[in-house]
Amino acid sequence: MTAKTRFLIVLAALLILTINPLTMAVSDTSKIEICCNKQLLDEEDFATIDKFVGDAINELLNTADFSSVSSIRSVILNYSSSNRSTAQAQYTSQFSKSAYKYLSKALKDAEAIKSKQRRYEVVLNLLILINDLDDIHLTELAEQKLQGSNNVICYWAVRCVTNPAIIEAFNSSDGDNLIQAKRIARKLDEIAVDAGPETLSLMVKFAEGININAGGELLLKIADIRISRYANWRVDYEILDADILKALYKKLFLAGNNDKPAVARHFAQLFSFTVQRYIKGREWLNDAQRRHLASVLIETERECISKMFSKPQVVIAIAIENDSYLNLLQEHNRLLGDRTRQGEIPKKYKFDYGQNSDGSKRSVPPSLPEPLAR
Repeated sequence: MTAKTRFLIVLAALLILTINPLTMAVSDTSKIEICCNKQLLDEEDFATIDKFVGDAINELLNTADFSSVSSIRSVILNYSSSNRSTAQAQYTSQFSKSAYKYLSKALKDAEAIKSKQRRYEVVLNLLILINDLDDIHLTELAEQKLQGSNNVICYWAVRCVTNPAIIEAFNSSDGDNLIQAKRIARKLDEIAVDAGPETLSLMVKFAEGININAGGELLLKIADIRISRYANWRVDYEILDADILKALYKKLFLAGNNDKPAVARHFAQLFSFTVQRYIKGREWLNDAQRRHLASVLIETERECISKMFSKPQVVIAIAIENDSYLNLLQEHNRLLGDRTRQGEIPKKYKFDYGQNSDGSKRSVPPSLPEPLAR
């Protein structure tokens, strides 16, 4: 992901933080205010909620000024739930139905906007609203934007379908919602190879948190993508791999006996490449990359390796602190294996790294190629 794309993502996030709830962009909120404070709702109240949502989203669709847009989103969120527990179920059900109806129409109308920049801004703001509403029924609308050429739109679409509230809703659901969760996992798998680290980070949290087999498969796919990028010396934002390694470690406890070797192998290969990159790239990496990799190695030792063997260790941390690449390599070989012995992690989880040319099991992880010439 380019620096420009990252800037746009940050800008979009800042738009959320610059909301001024006192700015009433939606012209009249008196009726919806009454609905929010009623103990029970009737058909007239449902119509009021529907009209409020429709008017607000229409205003969002037709407003170009970013400060006004953020205020409109704020007003919508302020009135997205009832203030009375007795009416909460009624209120949120109607609000959700209306939001789906009008957001669906708004996204379709946005596609007819001739100006590419204006179309982008409208879709972006609609996705930010969907993300903020934390409504599982709206994720279907965000799904439609997962695949496309605009990286920022893709990022926010992924954010909508992977935010913690949505993951929790999926995990507490069954039937159609689980079918949707599996469908989302498949779509994320399809776009992962072209995703930048910010988007992959969201996918990792989804893959780690969702209670379906497709989540584990997505996590392995993401690990493969990162391994490939390490192998080509094209990886960026190495700090992401601390989250991937921790997610893989957690999956080891959830995986069945037949699945543990595959999960552990991905953990070992990715961890090996982070260590090898730190060693082989010591004259090639910039200061930020070295710091990121050092953090990955130290955090993985503390949060994963120590827990794997129920014994706190700081061998890697000390090696990095002392700038001892030899000690770091020796610990790498002890944990992951070399040509003379099986590593402690492969031994514990009963996996190997494939076969040698003579058909024997490979005990050493693949070697990271030398750095590319700059």
